[in-house]
Amino acid sequence: GVPFNGPVCAAVPTATGERLREIIRYASKGNALGSDRWSFAELGLLPAEAIDHLAVVFLLAELLGRWPSALRDMLFLQLPKDGAVRAGQRRPIALLPMVYRLWAAACRSRVLTWRDACRARGETPVGAGALDEAFELALEAEAASRDGEAFGAVFLDCSKCYERVPLSQLREAALAEGFPAGVLALALDMYRGRRRILVNGAVSDPVAACCGIPAGCGLAVDLLHAYLT
Repeated sequence: GVPFNGPVCAAVPTATGERLREIIRYASKGNALGSDRWSFAELGLLPAEAIDHLAVVFLLAELLGRWPSALRDMLFLQLPKDGAVRAGQRRPIALLPMVYRLWAAACRSRVLTWRDACRARGETPVGAGALDEAFELALEAEAASRDGEAFGAVFLDCSKCYERVPLSQLREAALAEGFPAGVLALALDMYRGRRRILVNGAVSDPVAACCGIPAGCGLAVDLLHAYLT
């Protein structure tokens, strides 16, 4: 009975109120707050009816393919790295609204179903993580030492691809890989929202971005998987 306008896509309910309450009950209560200033501890204090209404909000958001404007805010912290002396050398981490994080956690079963389907087709992302590459190089070095051969390797400090992914290309790639369309639409709508950077206690004016999978999003690894595949 709630009127709404705009493009409507087919949506599967992300979760019932009961499922959301279960996620809240077992979620870590020490997570840093996002722009909505809610915590999982506070969400756990709400009456059951409020969480039931939140489940309806999630369903309407998926039907519309967008979040309410008040939720489309992300805070980016600049975490210090060893040897960093300037803000630009720090590692960005996104603090997304806690309500969005709850929704992303509720989507896990649908995303895991998609991931299993990818594995069944033999599809894996291109490349490997830094730790995997380090172990592979160590193995090659041991083999070279055993055979009396010289061996050398060079490590380059490359910028993380999370920040470099164009969102338009991410959408095309994820849809081509069969990523759940309703989940993808809401993730991208959040990624295109307002971004504010926190550095040394100062907060930037909001900006919109056309690139970047926010590290800190519960769907980031799977979306990068779809993009690299």
